[in-house]
Amino acid sequence: MKLYPEAVHARTRAIAKDVLLAVVLIALAWLGLRVYHAVDRLTVLGSGVEQAGTSVNQGFHTAADAVKGVPLVGHKLSSALGGAGQKTGGNVAHYGERGQQEVHKRPGPRTTDLRPPRCDRAAVLPAAAHPTRAGPRRILQGPHAPR
Repeated sequence: MKLYPEAVHARTRAIAKDVLLAVVLIALAWLGLRVYHAVDRLTVLGSGVEQAGTSVNQGFHTAADAVKGVPLVGHKLSSALGGAGQKTGGNVAHYGERGQQEVHKRPGPRTTDLRPPRCDRAAVLPAAAHPTRAGPRRILQGPHAPR
């Protein structure tokens, strides 16, 4: 099986197409890497939210400890402040931690499958642009293809 035609003009054109395809693939890989790193930097948002929630929670608990010694109402007030700290800052910290974890989750199979569900290929893409026909004919045909 010959990869490139013997005619100089056709061979030059085929090599140029292959080089262009390699350049496009390298550019797309580089772009994918840039997107990956940009998404990875989004964890700073979750980290900031977690730190803010933890700070609020600790502030409420510090206030609860300070009023614990107040006669008659100190224990109830301390308990209420501690609960408020947990319900406000604790929840915020939890969602911040969860946000950091969610950034690194991969999308499920439904979001990565770009094919339309149960429809005719010809109605979606022209035959020349369909992925099964996008490669060079000499490679798609294989070594045993009829000439």
